[in-house]
Amino acid sequence: NECDVSFSIALHDVDTKSTVDALIINLISGMLLPSAFVWITSRPAAANLIPSKYIDRMVEIQGFGDQQKEEYFRKRVGQEDQLDRIISHIKAARSLQIMCRIPVFCWISVTVLQPWLTQESEKEIPTTLTEMYSHFLLVQTNTKNEKFDDRQENDGKKLLECNRKMILKLAELAFNQLVMGNVTFCEEDLEKCGIDVTEATVNSGLCTEILKMESKFYQRKFYCFVHLSFQEFFAALYVFYCYLCKNMDRLKILLPKTSAKVSGNISLEEIMKCVVDQALESKNGRLDLFLCFLHGILLESSQRLLQGILPHIQSNSESIKKIIQNLKRGQKKHINPERWINLSHCLIEMKDNSIQQEIQSYLKSKTKSKRLSLAHCSAMANMFQASEKVMDELDLKKYNTSEEGRRRLIPAVRNCRKAISISLPPFNSFSGCKLTNLSCKDIASALESSLRNLDLSYNGLQDDGVKHLTVGLKSKRCKLQVLRLTSCMVTGESCRYLANALKENSTLRELDLSCNDLQDKGMKKICSVLKSSHSNLEVLRQVSQRLGCHVHIELNTPCEKAVETDLKDKSSSLSSKSITYNKTKPLIASALVIIHFCFLCYCFDVLIRQCFSKILFLAKT
Repeated sequence: NECDVSFSIALHDVDTKSTVDALIINLISGMLLPSAFVWITSRPAAANLIPSKYIDRMVEIQGFGDQQKEEYFRKRVGQEDQLDRIISHIKAARSLQIMCRIPVFCWISVTVLQPWLTQESEKEIPTTLTEMYSHFLLVQTNTKNEKFDDRQENDGKKLLECNRKMILKLAELAFNQLVMGNVTFCEEDLEKCGIDVTEATVNSGLCTEILKMESKFYQRKFYCFVHLSFQEFFAALYVFYCYLCKNMDRLKILLPKTSAKVSGNISLEEIMKCVVDQALESKNGRLDLFLCFLHGILLESSQRLLQGILPHIQSNSESIKKIIQNLKRGQKKHINPERWINLSHCLIEMKDNSIQQEIQSYLKSKTKSKRLSLAHCSAMANMFQASEKVMDELDLKKYNTSEEGRRRLIPAVRNCRKAISISLPPFNSFSGCKLTNLSCKDIASALESSLRNLDLSYNGLQDDGVKHLTVGLKSKRCKLQVLRLTSCMVTGESCRYLANALKENSTLRELDLSCNDLQDKGMKKICSVLKSSHSNLEVLRQVSQRLGCHVHIELNTPCEKAVETDLKDKSSSLSSKSITYNKTKPLIASALVIIHFCFLCYCFDVLIRQCFSKILFLAKT
């Protein structure tokens, strides 16, 4: 449950004895050691239980880099030739390479691959996550047999048959807790699935590797899987097992009410479509890996590895084709692009690399005239995002695709320095505005990256869109320096959001708000930020839609400001009038606001009289 400070005893003395949970809550809330910096490492699902008001900064731990992966493998693998083969195999399988950022997956990889590489034949060496975890289950089950039962079994089917009951109990536990969103569970949860805790964790050996005791509150033991991926793998195994056994009652929670009524006759394609829809609608992606494993288990090659657990092997090529087509077809509206990317991973688990090959051909072609489907865009975003090389620029206008296709490409922003045309053409319809606002939510999440330059000009973002963007701008991980919002249909209300964001994030150096109806109140809010010592804004551009007045403000320091103004008469080819504020004297923000108001009136007079080409104002403080 969510961390609730009101139900905890307030602790102010470090010498006071208390329970672990009370100490943690008091540390988080700042009642205990208020000046201390507390860094809590946790899974995303558990981290979401901490109220946001107590969080100053969110840090995403990326895991192993390439060098750390190699160092880990070198420590675990003694022979140089085996080390090279393991690294080469992992690099060749994209999904394995990505997962090896997680230290526990490096452990799984070595455990599984090392025995295989001692054999002469590598025809059946695992290439997907599902195959890797299935092999790991076989290895751990065999280790349990040798250690506790003093027997060795080389037949994988017989090996799993001997441990079938315990594995299915673990699978049921994993599924029950996953659908409830739990990553930790108590003894009662294990007992409901028929698992004897002592026997499972001490005698079986299998659970010792799969489960671990997480913590101890009030003499109650809590358990979790060694890694969340084990829970997701077992949950997927349980779903497919129930389908093969026609035990649809256990799967009703995954089906909509209309399908649940006829669940006895529901096809595999329909079940998979329902699970995909649920995973797409998940806000934090907690079902992503579960979905990948579930698609991977559908393959006959994966089922053969698990045939000691499954009642039979189901091979239906037509059904597999339909499921793959459903993954490629995805048309559901208002879904986070990150969820669509996960469907690309599902295709890899089903060993369908057609989209990847088509993208490679597209990128190699000189014309790039082929129209990209939505699935192409999601897969391309995944490719760019996962690339070890940071892109210099991402220009969505280069890609021939639909408006939704460009939105699917947005996650690639995380791995580039400059993004231009990250949005769709201006929209006049209500539905278009909704789509644009949704795009801003996606872009906001991508701002927590190495992105330095973002151009969203000429798009109907409106105030709601800017509001979503500022959530990302406020992030401590945002490194954005240039933001252009020319002609984005925003008003003075957006200036309030931007002003608040600029006060919290000092990285932004240039802001372009040209051709937006900000009015005096809006500009006043933006200028108020210049008073803040935290703001490092150096350039502020604003072209008035009504007067044709272009105000270009350059701020060399928080106190020194130079304002260059170009006046362009829309009815003639006249000229350029420039106004520069004296940079030798400090100019406070309030004076700038007053000058701005006066200047707008004066500009109008200048445009009418057209009597001079350049004026120099000396601002007085």
